[in-house]
Amino acid sequence: MAAASLLRFDERVVIVTGAGNGLGREYALAFAKRGARVVVNDLGGSVSGDGSSNRAADTVVDEIRAAGGTAVANYDSVVNGQAVVDTAIKAFGRVDVVVNNAGILRDRSFSKMTEGDWDIVHQVHLKGSFAVSRAAWPHMRKQKYGRIIMTASTAGIYGNFGQANYSAAKLGLVGLSNTLAYEGAKYNIHCNALVPTAGSRLSASVMPEDYANAMKPEYVAPVVLFLCHESCEANRGVYETGAGWVAALKWQRTEGAKLQSAESSISPEKVRDVWDSINDFATASTVDSMNGTASLAASPEANVQQFDRKQALSHRFPTTSYVVSPRNAALYALSVGCNPSAHPEELRYVYEGHSEFGTLPTFAVIPAQVMTGLPGLRFNPMQLLHGEQSVTIHRPLPTEGKLVSQASFVDILDKGRGALAILKVETRAEAGELLVTNVFSLFIRGLGNFGGPSTNDAIPGNVPVPQGAPTHVFSEKTPTNLAALYRLTGDVNPLHIDPEMAKVAGFQQPILHGLCTYGTAARHVIAQCLGGDASRVHVVRGRFAAPVFPGETLETSMWVRSSRIHFQTRVVERDEVVLSHGYVDIVPSSSSNPSASLPSKPEVVEVFERMQANLSQELVRQVNAVFTFALKSAQGSDSRWVVDLKSGAGAIHPPGAQLEGLKVDTTLKLSEDDFVKLARGQLNAMQAFMQNKLKVSGNMMLAQKLSGLFQTQAKL
Repeated sequence: MAAASLLRFDERVVIVTGAGNGLGREYALAFAKRGARVVVNDLGGSVSGDGSSNRAADTVVDEIRAAGGTAVANYDSVVNGQAVVDTAIKAFGRVDVVVNNAGILRDRSFSKMTEGDWDIVHQVHLKGSFAVSRAAWPHMRKQKYGRIIMTASTAGIYGNFGQANYSAAKLGLVGLSNTLAYEGAKYNIHCNALVPTAGSRLSASVMPEDYANAMKPEYVAPVVLFLCHESCEANRGVYETGAGWVAALKWQRTEGAKLQSAESSISPEKVRDVWDSINDFATASTVDSMNGTASLAASPEANVQQFDRKQALSHRFPTTSYVVSPRNAALYALSVGCNPSAHPEELRYVYEGHSEFGTLPTFAVIPAQVMTGLPGLRFNPMQLLHGEQSVTIHRPLPTEGKLVSQASFVDILDKGRGALAILKVETRAEAGELLVTNVFSLFIRGLGNFGGPSTNDAIPGNVPVPQGAPTHVFSEKTPTNLAALYRLTGDVNPLHIDPEMAKVAGFQQPILHGLCTYGTAARHVIAQCLGGDASRVHVVRGRFAAPVFPGETLETSMWVRSSRIHFQTRVVERDEVVLSHGYVDIVPSSSSNPSASLPSKPEVVEVFERMQANLSQELVRQVNAVFTFALKSAQGSDSRWVVDLKSGAGAIHPPGAQLEGLKVDTTLKLSEDDFVKLARGQLNAMQAFMQNKLKVSGNMMLAQKLSGLFQTQAKL
């Protein structure tokens, strides 16, 4: 093998605990041979942990020095981890690698095992590995480099008679390794667990001589050296090795069975009835973390195999139906705080006999909650966070009738600490008319680092609230039973009502549904800025920043800016923002200047929304122009839409939007009917121009670049 390809450890400082014999001795010699400066730690006690002696460590140090290597001895117990690391710092000024190898045995059947037998094994194996690693941790963080090995055991993975103390400590080391891998990743500190099988003092009483000869420690050392080399990206792995064989270990999970539903609760009998399905490994998947995927796998390729982004993005969710009734429309309004006693204008949302009885715009989130799972993504539900929510109202939801919803993935983004799944749900009337588009942003903790894109041009960026004092501020104390009420709309997650489930999730009490806070904030905007007229709402968007506990006071600050109302909601008692980057886009009122009103045909709005959803930096680069569409309605009123394909990832500006400093290159004038026909492919642009149905002013050549928008992105 060429010298240049050798894995060297020159200038690296390596601590090997329990290095006086067996595996530890072999590790120390191998590291030193490859240029490392080695701290040989060994207390020099017996297999059972009794006594101490300098001889074991000194002998290995002498071997290393005789071969031309560099090493120092340390005779401390690993429980005194700081002293072990101090030896490395005093002798060499740094520590790069820690191999936690020290161990003892106190084997007894469980019925005969004493607390002393239990405690001393845990002290050496588990606490000792903790103590040495913790002492080395700040040095590794500061230098932004480190490699740590935890020595587990087949007894810990599979169990072994007479080793309850040993097996518990060894599996504990796997858990410690996994967590340190998470916490150390951003500092370039990698931690892996090794499950070695080799002949040593600890195995001499149970391993026949011929078997021990095949299980030499020198067959394990190369695996340790590779895992500890700077070129190895493995992190949070568990590797079983022996006799020149190496394999990676992972957990398996069956598909399981969902036993809690809106119709019935989980019971022992339901568990009994599906027990065979719960234990059916025929379709089991390999998992490597709480959320079900290898978020810190040994390689990007391994992560992709666990997290099937392609499968997720290509999945077509089944359509779902939802029946709207006056009762559930009113129930939703009550569940987001509508109170006609305090706010008479809200009677229209809770009383079916009101002359203007209608639905709140955020009621649209209820029929859109159609996903029972996310294909290609397996995760612990406790790891799922609702990041953002956007509702676009094409036409208000009816108070009666059947709705049909279709969900699809927009994208799955790699955010490092997790994956951001973007889902779009289109809700239509039974006859097919598009009523509402919901966009859910779902953050799945621990599912990141899979090598995917981190942004998508089709997803709007953050919109911070304007500087200066808000136009309106409204505070309202939430009822203590609000979460119990809101869950009756269909979101029956026990996190919002069961105190024990809330504690499992890390909260001292059940929390309010994020979408309840979202609906409450939107109601504040409608009441304060729109005179209670929800029919003017076109878009509601917000980011969930922190949980809310029922009974807390929600304060919404609002900044009115033309057709957009920015808002932010905080909990007064904790002075903590719980809903950020919020805004409501509105339709100008009927009393506004007709030239600024939105078009009467909803198809026009849909065309521009489809354009907006498909804008990209690549399209902006190709077109590099700003267009105005001047559309005339059948009633004779004009509306002007501005399509900016020059700035950033592009933008669609509705009528009435403030566009200071934006220069229009080309203006296209036509009727709303002809505009929709262009989008449907029922009218040819050149023919429309020749027939004087389409008038173009400004740079006419640029208009030709719009054909792609109508042929693909905006086509109805």
